[in-house]
Amino acid sequence: MAGFEKDDFRRLDSELKARKVKRKIAGLVEAMIFFGLEKGNIITLHQEDVYHVEGKEITLLPARKLLL
Repeated sequence: MAGFEKDDFRRLDSELKARKVKRKIAGLVEAMIFFGLEKGNIITLHQEDVYHVEGKEITLLPARKLLL
């Protein structure tokens, strides 16, 4: 999961506040639809979570896990 994959879309954010999560995910889903991708990641400083929106899987991934 932490490695780069051809069919992933990634976005970098230091921290997602609750009010920004919906907007950030909506933007990522729009980009994923445009590029025809099913999975996307938002790289954060510490946050970790998984969302399923419009049939797409969005993973909030801490940078430390990406670097392992």
